[in-house]
Amino acid sequence: MLADGQDPASLEARVAYHLRRLSIGWRAVRQTRLLPRDELADLVQGRLTLSESIVHELAARLGLPAAELFRPPTTPETEDWSFYRESVRHRLHVWQRARASWEHAGLSLRLAAPVMELRPYQLTHALLDPERRLVMSYEAATRLAAALEIESGAPFFTANAGLALPPEHGIDDLVQPLADTSIKALYQSTRARRSSEMPVR
Repeated sequence: MLADGQDPASLEARVAYHLRRLSIGWRAVRQTRLLPRDELADLVQGRLTLSESIVHELAARLGLPAAELFRPPTTPETEDWSFYRESVRHRLHVWQRARASWEHAGLSLRLAAPVMELRPYQLTHALLDPERRLVMSYEAATRLAAALEIESGAPFFTANAGLALPPEHGIDDLVQPLADTSIKALYQSTRARRSSEMPVR
């Protein structure tokens, strides 16, 4: 998402962010027939040079107020956007850092999944299957950071991404094992089951 070194405040980047925020993918953009098909992916990813007139036309064909694509992201949206770009570029690093964090805190994958509002198989694929690896969302990362009592929040999981450092770097110092009562509360709040409580087939 975005080319290396690209200004995230550029028109192209803002349009890409707002399309993602509005859950408008390249298929919906393709249906506008505004641009040739081979340019759509670059537009959605913020890599196609845009003019204001093209953005106005795109908004009109999508049935949106132009401001929905033009406006600068708010501060929370900027944090979301920054996290997402790092998460896209370094998917496995982010997931491995998250796993090292939840394991150090004392959570199982079966509990970490509902904490993030995901299913266990999604975490398994994210960690092991490149073809089905999800991008960790800002929302999921924020939920996990809150559960693990990580003060820096979601950006903790993108720390060191792109550097020659292992994903678990610094985790022992910044993530503390949770008390049994805290883990029990997470099980109760997420309605997750411990492995020993799973029904036998």
